[in-house]
Amino acid sequence: DSMRAVEYQRAYCLYRNLEFNISRFALEPVISDKSHPYYFQGLNLLSLLDEQGEFPDQAIAALEAVLADTSGTPFMRGKAHFRLAGLYYKKENWDKSREHYTAEEIKLLNVRERQTAAEQAAECLVNRKEYLKAADEYKALFKNEEFEKQHPEYLVRIGEITMMAGRVADAFIVFQKVNSDYPRSTVAS
Repeated sequence: DSMRAVEYQRAYCLYRNLEFNISRFALEPVISDKSHPYYFQGLNLLSLLDEQGEFPDQAIAALEAVLADTSGTPFMRGKAHFRLAGLYYKKENWDKSREHYTAEEIKLLNVRERQTAAEQAAECLVNRKEYLKAADEYKALFKNEEFEKQHPEYLVRIGEITMMAGRVADAFIVFQKVNSDYPRSTVAS
């Protein structure tokens, strides 16, 4: 009765041992049956295998399948959104990347992943040349106490983005704030 768990664990162990082709083969019984108890974990593992094999489109398809089915847990869906956003970002599909980085389930992830998602969502706006909206999102990150260690870097990025928007005088004020609030720091220099 534990055979179905073993099927998934075998594929996962092969993946961890960098045996990607054999892992994909071992994963077949898991992802071919939607009633398999490890079906969603299997789709997630399949997307990891596709990423390793430099098949981003297939990885995207596997993660989209995870999100299309409503049976997954919200945390698992958050992880899928996060990984999917990263894949779309690499493909320079800023709209889809931002859509997944700002998904509701992202709030369930750990602090570091939430921070990365918020930063990357703002960078998607920069890449779409929506500079002032991006600067506003970085300002919101700056105000968030969870990300306090990054506050100096956020100020610098706000200044850079404000300059990209053509507001040089406003950017100058931001850069002065960096130098006055964080003197003798790497960021100030």
